[in-house]
Amino acid sequence: MINSNYTKFILILCSILLLFIFSVDDLDGKTIKKRKRRHRTKIVNIQIKQEKILVDSILNSGLIYQNILLGDGKRWFKVYLTKVDLKNPINQIFVGKSKNNISGLANFVDFISDNSGLANIQTMINANFWSAYKNYPIGPLFINGELVTFQRYKQWSSLFFDVNNVPYVDNFDIRGKVIVTPNLEFVISSVNRRRDSISVCFYNHFVGDTIPYVQPKNIQKALDSAYFAWLQEKSLFLNEDETEQDFDTLAFVEEYKALIRQNEIENLTTKLLCKYLDPPTINKSSKVVISKITKNHIEVPKGYCVLTYGGFLEAIYAPKIGDTLQILFQTNTHQNIEFKNGISGTPRIARKGIYKNEAQAEGNNGKRFINHQLPRTMVGYDKNKQWFYMVAIDGTNSQNGYYGASLRDLEKIAKHLKLYDAMNLDGGGSTAFIINGMNKMRKTNPYSSRKLSVYLGVRTLN
Repeated sequence: MINSNYTKFILILCSILLLFIFSVDDLDGKTIKKRKRRHRTKIVNIQIKQEKILVDSILNSGLIYQNILLGDGKRWFKVYLTKVDLKNPINQIFVGKSKNNISGLANFVDFISDNSGLANIQTMINANFWSAYKNYPIGPLFINGELVTFQRYKQWSSLFFDVNNVPYVDNFDIRGKVIVTPNLEFVISSVNRRRDSISVCFYNHFVGDTIPYVQPKNIQKALDSAYFAWLQEKSLFLNEDETEQDFDTLAFVEEYKALIRQNEIENLTTKLLCKYLDPPTINKSSKVVISKITKNHIEVPKGYCVLTYGGFLEAIYAPKIGDTLQILFQTNTHQNIEFKNGISGTPRIARKGIYKNEAQAEGNNGKRFINHQLPRTMVGYDKNKQWFYMVAIDGTNSQNGYYGASLRDLEKIAKHLKLYDAMNLDGGGSTAFIINGMNKMRKTNPYSSRKLSVYLGVRTLN
């Protein structure tokens, strides 16, 4: 039998040898990883001295699509852009949420399929950045006045549209409150997610079909695990019990949801199901009427919202079915403007005709994000707010003389296009530019895109 101390010595020696063989390090105390050979990315300084138009077409009245090259004659930015005449009412700008759920992701083909109500879609681009863990969009997002998320991330910018499609780029933040009487109101601390056990939370159909809500991906993982265990058990007794029932998927899902809800904070809160009497919007209060009160889980149909709160409020306010409340979500700036659609991004590229990205001011310090020449997405408008621009810059293909854009490059492009205000959206591999159902960023497979959280687009009204 080999001595245990000798075994340990051999294992330690092997570990040391592996460290040298694979060139690994653990200088910062983190998990040891194989060192990857890094290639320095060469930043190419391109001055815009020429413009070449590859495609110039009219999609509809007041809706122009262009594919242009901007550069110095040898090196180019390959730019796709749509110009929308904001004075032409036939073109309607829309914001769409994948799967119509806060955590939903979908490629553009599935998004269009899921949103048949958005007829005559002419063009779309990707919008909000989104968190990789929960798939939640980052920053304020609202669609037809209904909030999906509402808190600003760091000092990021946002693009809001008023009821007439007029755009505004600013560092927007949104705050909410419930007005019971002129002398009694409560602050809404969060939208479509609860952060503590006592605050007032607001939910709508974007969170899911019920409150508390159980994520479909968690249900699927549990379902797969349970079904696999059932198959194993069935194989052991296959010839012994001919009366064994089949696996009941629907019953399992309902039981699993009930079990998860028992551990949810929202399972202990009071829930008010409220029907909208006024259309939801931003910067204008909406009347709602309480139609149901419960501490159990509750459904959230369209046209309704749910207010939930902890026990401390019960001593102050005893709600009754039929009570009328007002819900007000208000921006930190431009409070006199009623907004209907809004997305978020970072950083601002142009502010009132000054072309200087505000990455550091907005809390972004990543060198790759700021300096590397990547596929990018940008939105902006001219000084008179007649033309709205949706812009995508293709990635680097040095053999053809094409290069992606750094944030400084975006400044040059925004200046060339004479954008008065502009901001950057999610880019890189998420960059998508859809024209008539085809993604111009995917040459070999134009009917594909990465799964994205939010889309910004233009459709034609009949």
